[in-house]
Amino acid sequence: MARRSDKVERVTLQLFKLAYRQNRLDVAEHLLRALETLERHPEIQESTHVAGAPWWRPTAN
Repeated sequence: MARRSDKVERVTLQLFKLAYRQNRLDVAEHLLRALETLERHPEIQESTHVAGAPWWRPTAN
């Protein structure tokens, strides 16, 4: 499961950088808060709430 949680953090960081570059500071702020939450509470990265959501479709690396 560490692989999935690493991917969540990596993708969130990529999206943060993209939002910042596109001057979408509202979105960047939201993603920054998500990253901070993941850092403070690593156990939520393993939650089945995201992985079990109907819209969640993991992509192959």
